[in-house]
Amino acid sequence: YESFKFKEDDFIIAYSGRIIQEKGVKELIEAIKLCQDIPCLKLVIIGGSSFGVGNEESYMTEVRELAESFRDIIVITGFIPYKNVPQILAAADAVVVPSLWEEPGALSAIEPLHLGKPIIATESGGVPQMTGDAAIIVDKNIEKLPQLLADKIHFLYNNPEKREAMRQAALARSVYFTSEVYAKNMISVMEKYAKKDV
Repeated sequence: YESFKFKEDDFIIAYSGRIIQEKGVKELIEAIKLCQDIPCLKLVIIGGSSFGVGNEESYMTEVRELAESFRDIIVITGFIPYKNVPQILAAADAVVVPSLWEEPGALSAIEPLHLGKPIIATESGGVPQMTGDAAIIVDKNIEKLPQLLADKIHFLYNNPEKREAMRQAALARSVYFTSEVYAKNMISVMEKYAKKDV
């Protein structure tokens, strides 16, 4: 995280994923604007609009313009190769998943679990079930979302004991989301349906 000029005492919020309207990135930036009373607050937005292929879409341009006046607080990395994402996320104090649509199984919610990161997420699709006690869940009402996210960011900043409890919960939850577990569950399903065909 040195390349982004973060300091040891920074309170870092991270977002990782595509920068498209359904992901709620603009609402997250608006939330950060409501948290300027938090000393050394930083937001790092990891990702681009098109997986590193093609031109930025208009939404990405809007996000950059919205963040422009907060350059000392907000860092937008643009597209980052996936192998480098965990290193950046590891520097965060919390990860926000502010999706506005029904996420079926967001990797952006699974990745922080393996890094022991507290999560603030919207009540979106399978995210609450995936994250369990590692996440604080908020309503995805688009008008209220910036304030709801800001309230929870303040809460985590002011409660290091809660962050630690969520960190432990994230690591405990992560064991359910490994390639071994995925393969075992997939084989189990295939065997079940194979037996039906016999």
